[in-house]
Amino acid sequence: MADPKKPLRDPIAALLDFAVEVEQSPDEAEQELRAMGVDVDGFLARARERRASQAEEDRTTWLRTAREGLKKEPQKSSSKYGSMGRSQLIAEYQRRQQQAQAFFHKLDEISDDDLRTLLMDLDDLEDGQEDPT
Repeated sequence: MADPKKPLRDPIAALLDFAVEVEQSPDEAEQELRAMGVDVDGFLARARERRASQAEEDRTTWLRTAREGLKKEPQKSSSKYGSMGRSQLIAEYQRRQQQAQAFFHKLDEISDDDLRTLLMDLDDLEDGQEDPT
């Protein structure tokens, strides 16, 4: 019976720890496992599949987090700048540009949504709410 005070270990990690302790070549270990009736190829395939699945999960976690953040963002913009037209957005930006020393010199190339985002960022900076990360 397992000691209840010890945390459960990942079986693969336990197998690898055991394999390190035994001075045996990979070929010898494979032969011994096959002699014991272990499906070595199946085990390796499952281990590779698990590793690939975890790598894919790690790769896409940041993407899900970013998408969740984007779903919240439009609600923030609609309150103050959402109803402003392009000329009002540009006028507000030019007024703020003098105060905040923020410059975007090609206003004719920036979209209305980008102007709104820029103004919201300036609001956050003025309020001290900008996330440093």
